[in-house]
Amino acid sequence: MFLKYIHSFRAFAIVSVVAAHCITLFDWGSSGWSFQLIQCLIPNCTVFFVFISGFLFQHLSHKFDFRRYLKSRTGNVLLPYVIVSLPMIAAQAVNRSGVFDPTYTHHWPTVTQNVGWSLLTGHHIMIPFWFIPMIAIFYMLAPVFLWIDRDGRAYYLLPLLLTITLCVHRPSNLDHVWQSGAYFLPIYLFGMWFSRHRERLLAWHDRRLPVLLTAVVALVFLDVRLQHAEYIRSAAMFSTENGVVDANGLLKLLLCGVILVILRRCGEGLHDMVKPVANASFGIYFLHMYFLKGIAHFHAPDTSPGAGLWRYWLSIAVIVTLCVGYPLFGKLVLRVFSRYVVGERHVANTAWDTPRVGAQHPA
Repeated sequence: MFLKYIHSFRAFAIVSVVAAHCITLFDWGSSGWSFQLIQCLIPNCTVFFVFISGFLFQHLSHKFDFRRYLKSRTGNVLLPYVIVSLPMIAAQAVNRSGVFDPTYTHHWPTVTQNVGWSLLTGHHIMIPFWFIPMIAIFYMLAPVFLWIDRDGRAYYLLPLLLTITLCVHRPSNLDHVWQSGAYFLPIYLFGMWFSRHRERLLAWHDRRLPVLLTAVVALVFLDVRLQHAEYIRSAAMFSTENGVVDANGLLKLLLCGVILVILRRCGEGLHDMVKPVANASFGIYFLHMYFLKGIAHFHAPDTSPGAGLWRYWLSIAVIVTLCVGYPLFGKLVLRVFSRYVVGERHVANTAWDTPRVGAQHPA
């Protein structure tokens, strides 16, 4: 049995990540309500990835082996992260930018220390790479998560933990891996809990979908009016210079269940359409910023009024298409080594797990 709605959700999440980063290609100064909606609905979509990751950890945990788990995470996630990062780190070293800039706050005296800091924090131009050091912490906590799920009582603390995470906020400085971890940890646990009770929860969401969609619209309205359609980024945990409660985080949490129900209702047709994107999501995550930076290098940000929504959506489609095609080309050239360079869909137990009922963690 294949959980197609989770696989489709993976495609939705990775396209949202690409869409969030494509925003910077355009000048949205006079876009009005269209930009407000984009800023509200698309950025902070990492919530979806962390939810999926927690969901699939619980779903595949019945034959968990920590040694094999770490081995697969190292070979399928951490090693590709290092390989894809090295070109950007080398470029920073040559240009004396990023951590190699002597004026940077966390500049270190030696090249080795700067490279190590870049990899430990994900701070090396590639905006989304902060996610890998954070999720690596979750890998180390896997035995704790397994105990939480098998015991079950810790899930009663979820309402409190999720309330806290809305006040922790995501960090302004992406070097702050621990703050990111504190923000996303309750979301990961929420995904685990949702998986544990998925049939009951999906049925509940299905019955109340009109009410939930009304709540989504209300949260979008509040987010636009109170937070100017952006999630809160703070210099430190619980600091309030940009706001107190992250309404956007609450919106994304609510959307997790809503999107799953909608995707399950759509059935086979939609799943077949988005399957190639879902299969390539690992490669898209690692590669899309290279293509985006290439486009930005040869094409200055569009300064026309409102940028033009069609240009925005076209840029997303082009980058996703290039990312889907490149891993296929890489497999033909690199064969078995392709997963370490361009990524493959069978990477397990992150946001890209193979969502099969009864499947075990691959070695």
